[in-house]
Amino acid sequence: MGGVGGSGTRVLATILMQSGFYMGDVRSRDKDNIWFAGMFFSRPAWLTDFKSLRRNTVFRAFSVFESLMFSPFRSLFHMTMSRIQAIFFFALFWRSSVWSGWKRVLGQGTVIAFKEIPFRRLECSRYTGWGWKEPVSHIYLEPLSVYFPGLRYIHLVRDGLDMAFSGNTGQLEEWGQLFGIPAPCGENEMARAALKYWSAANNRAVKVGNKLLGERFLLMNFEELCYAPRQEIKRLSTFLGLDPNALDLDELCGLIQMPSSIGRHKEKDLSIFRPEDIIAKEKVEKRIDRIKSP
Repeated sequence: MGGVGGSGTRVLATILMQSGFYMGDVRSRDKDNIWFAGMFFSRPAWLTDFKSLRRNTVFRAFSVFESLMFSPFRSLFHMTMSRIQAIFFFALFWRSSVWSGWKRVLGQGTVIAFKEIPFRRLECSRYTGWGWKEPVSHIYLEPLSVYFPGLRYIHLVRDGLDMAFSGNTGQLEEWGQLFGIPAPCGENEMARAALKYWSAANNRAVKVGNKLLGERFLLMNFEELCYAPRQEIKRLSTFLGLDPNALDLDELCGLIQMPSSIGRHKEKDLSIFRPEDIIAKEKVEKRIDRIKSP
């Protein structure tokens, strides 16, 4: 699952884990899969446009990630070797860093790999399925759909104006240039750039996901999840092939807490946005509505 950073994917990941899905053995406090985030969040120097994602290096990176995900179900030796392989691949092949970058990645990667290693073997029978949560996953939808032919992808969208005033700008800073959005300077410029990124990134994710995945692509709205949790969780469970009647819907709904940041744009000066940026946002919203309600 993915979305623009700050869209609320953490609560979806919690719901999926509570429903029996394996989401990786090493996760951040926000439930991000640290392996996927570590390998794919930062844009490699050679990745200058979306066509570059078709390189064989991307599929090799997916292979390393898949090995990491399944290593806890194998032996401790396999788990250890998978992590060593991931560290060196990330440092020497994926990022294409200079030597100073290699040393930094090797050092940080080694700490993460062996600080979090679980000294126990997991059993597949404990889980309904597997997946990962990392918001930036939407960037890789095209190669992911080829590498994982049965992939089901959940894309979470949150109000664009609220997102424009979010402090979560990591994706914008790492990936904005691929959408033609230069690095902003100043608070107002940051909000304008964030709205442009929200429109461009969600528009691309919706187009690519709907085209390549079809019924295996699910669009969800964070506000709807907060206001109508039972209905949205049922829709999510149906998409994943789960029986809603077999789930504890009361417990799952209890995991959702409406943040105070919903509607924060109402207290902001919206005149800082250019008319064309508001029009672009509204076009994306209409496209999302059409796909969600065919």
